[in-house]
Amino acid sequence: MRKDVALAPGPRVALVALAALAAGCGTAEAPGAPSAAFEDDRGATRAATERAFSRWRSQGLERYRFRWQRTCFCTADLIAPAVVTVRDGVVVSAELAADGAPVAAADLERFETIDGVFGAILEAIREQAYLIRVRYHPERGYPELLFVDQDVRIADVTPLS
Repeated sequence: MRKDVALAPGPRVALVALAALAAGCGTAEAPGAPSAAFEDDRGATRAATERAFSRWRSQGLERYRFRWQRTCFCTADLIAPAVVTVRDGVVVSAELAADGAPVAAADLERFETIDGVFGAILEAIREQAYLIRVRYHPERGYPELLFVDQDVRIADVTPLS
C-alpha cells in the first residue's frame, strides 16, 4: 500500500517550484510546437512521469513548500501566484506570492500537493487529453511546468496553425 508521503527519519523540508499549472487553459510558455524540454507523446509522457514520480518520492519529504501558479481564463484569485505549504501529504496553508497574504482555509482546495499534480498528469494521459506538455526537475523529479489541453475543440489557447 502506497502512503501519500514517504516518511524519512526526522522531518525533511524542501522548497520546490511549480512554475505554472494549466488544466486545459493556458501555459506560461507560448503555445505551439513542443520544445525539446517538453514531452507530448502519451507513452513517453507516462514513462517520464513514472520516472519523475519515483525521483520525487525517493526523497521521503514529509513537508515542503512550492510556488503555484495556474494560467487559465479564470478569476484573478485563481491565477494569483501563491506559495503552498504541504505537511503529511495535505495542503495546510498558502500565501499569495506578491504580498504574503494568507489564502483563506476554505480556498485551499484549489491547490494540489505535488503528488496531486502527478495524479492530474496521469489522469490527463488516461483521459487521452489532446495535448500534454510537462517538464520535470531533472534531479528532484517534481513537475516544474505543466500544460494540458483536454480537447482541441474547446476555444482556449490551442494554436490555430
